[in-house]
Amino acid sequence: MILGISSAFADNTGEGAAKTVTLSGKVIDKTNQETLAGALIRIEGTDFEAYTDFDGNFSISGLIPDTYKVKCSLISYSDREEEIKIDQKAEDIEISLQNIAADQTSR
Repeated sequence: MILGISSAFADNTGEGAAKTVTLSGKVIDKTNQETLAGALIRIEGTDFEAYTDFDGNFSISGLIPDTYKVKCSLISYSDREEEIKIDQKAEDIEISLQNIAADQTSR
């Protein structure tokens, strides 16, 4: 799982204002590498979530640097959940989901 993290300053202008980051990335099919539209990416234990666009891209803004449990789900695919440390440097992430039908035929 590869995650995209970019830095952004909070709108707070006071001294000691918390710096926030944006978690962004792409969701693809593990078997054929096609992008997946409509996948839900959720930061567990928070109200932060986003859906992928037509090209499989997503972005979640306003996160404080910390370690989060990130869950990705889409109908007909196995859920993917990983613990991700989000810091203040920019990175790119890619989440690959396994199609349930493809997973059952490979057994």
